[in-house]
Amino acid sequence: MTGEEAVLITLRRSRTAGSAIGLVCETGRSDAAISEAHAAVVQHIHAVFPHLIDHRYFAAWAPQFPHFAAAFVRKGVPVPVHNLVGFLDGKLWPCARPTRGQQPLYSGHKRCHGVKTQGVVFPTGIQPFPYGPVDGSGHDSYIHVDAVRPV
Repeated sequence: MTGEEAVLITLRRSRTAGSAIGLVCETGRSDAAISEAHAAVVQHIHAVFPHLIDHRYFAAWAPQFPHFAAAFVRKGVPVPVHNLVGFLDGKLWPCARPTRGQQPLYSGHKRCHGVKTQGVVFPTGIQPFPYGPVDGSGHDSYIHVDAVRPV
């Protein structure tokens, strides 16, 4: 398989969710060959173009974790371990009132319509790759249960 074909397969796999089974029919390649090509292209991109990796990527913040933990200790957060890097938090993103289906988006607590996200928030206020969006009417604890539920 050529490098160009591997890149095109990776772009095609990134376009839609799901397995590579559809690509087997489209390309005539085996499922294993498609998976290997995709993995090789992703590894190449991470190795050669690290500056293009999204800054919200959780692992990209790993060098800052000791500083985050130290910030919590300095602020006097009573934690038994000194490697706390963030808190789980939810955020309501307000949106315009929909003409139909308002109930799932309405938050009675915030008194507005919106969608919610939830994830780890660093001391800098950044929430890398949160779970969501989900209906704004759900409580944060419900969103957490939904986020960790196996598919």
